[in-house]
Amino acid sequence: MSETSTSTALRARYEATPRTIDDALHPLSRGDRGCLGDALAGIGALLTGVFGIIASTGAGGWGYMAIGAALFVGGFAMSTIHQSRSSAQRNQALIGGPLVTGRVLRADPKLAEPGIGFAPAIVLLSLEPERRFDPGHLKAVAERVLAAGGEVGALVTAEHIEGVPAIPEAVAEAPAIHVGEVIVDRERLSGRPLRAGGEVTLIVDPASGFIEHIG
Repeated sequence: MSETSTSTALRARYEATPRTIDDALHPLSRGDRGCLGDALAGIGALLTGVFGIIASTGAGGWGYMAIGAALFVGGFAMSTIHQSRSSAQRNQALIGGPLVTGRVLRADPKLAEPGIGFAPAIVLLSLEPERRFDPGHLKAVAERVLAAGGEVGALVTAEHIEGVPAIPEAVAEAPAIHVGEVIVDRERLSGRPLRAGGEVTLIVDPASGFIEHIG
């Protein structure tokens, strides 16, 4: 399926908000577990296991085993709470975040090859209602942004981009321009290669830093 026909089908399905989280979007609604909680749970499990073995030999270690168990339970609870909050935020973004076309500024080389799996791409997008799906507008803005120096130049050439930051209107010469790093699902590309200058369809919510590839 071509980029144009894919975008048209996705617009018909998801452009109107609030949208329904269907089977295709449901995997994207799962929240992230907290790194700190998972780390504490891992340390706790390790301590519990090690000192449990020591204690079973009669050499002591019950106190450290109890500390390990407390860390495991506390860390697991922290991660579960973080995941619940993250899921609620992601659900809200999937239901109400605008559907947009993202123009690829830079893509992992794996995205130019057929296959499955995930790889990152840096994309530029417009949240201006009448420009969200305008490839000519996005191309012209992308050229200006890529030619920019200073903070904007450093931002778009960085190895990673956190969130979905806005590009100053004075640089983009257009309002509501944002950039972001999105993890591209190669299976959603339906076999088509993705390189710089290509396009992907996204749901975004810059306020929460949410950006997800849907086609």
